[in-house]
Amino acid sequence: MTNRNEPLRLPKDYIRHGIRAHAENLTTRQIGYRTVLDAEEAERREIQQNRYTSLDRMINRSNTAAAGSNRTDNFLVDLKLPASSRQHHLKS
Repeated sequence: MTNRNEPLRLPKDYIRHGIRAHAENLTTRQIGYRTVLDAEEAERREIQQNRYTSLDRMINRSNTAAAGSNRTDNFLVDLKLPASSRQHHLKS
């Protein structure tokens, strides 16, 4: 509630992007920038994850760019496939 006893309304873009950007800035100030080694280790851990990861998004972007399409919402990930397909992408 606001100081006028009205419901607090926040714009959708602020909820989607503003809060995240603010949290990222605060975190960076507290613990510093992510090192290359930290980023590589996080990417290696994603290989074994049974969820849609940033590595899957990267693969999706490269596949849609090769196909000449801007759309990325049609991408399906079969999480039952072996992690070797993700490992192959990391090596290339």
